[in-house]
Amino acid sequence: MGNSNGSTVDDLQAVEMHLWYKKFMTECPSGQLTLHEFKQFFGLRGLDPEANAYIEQMFRTFDMNK
Repeated sequence: MGNSNGSTVDDLQAVEMHLWYKKFMTECPSGQLTLHEFKQFFGLRGLDPEANAYIEQMFRTFDMNK
């Protein structure tokens, strides 16, 4: 109803996730990246100190090989 192209939000999100994954694997073929690479990959440079601390904490939280 109201969706003329037949795509669902889930389909679009799956496509977008696949594109992000392909980009990530192109940039980081090993599947690993440093904090510096993480910030560069997502365009997170030049943040104010509070935002930078938040991003670094988030990276450390999900870092699986600490």
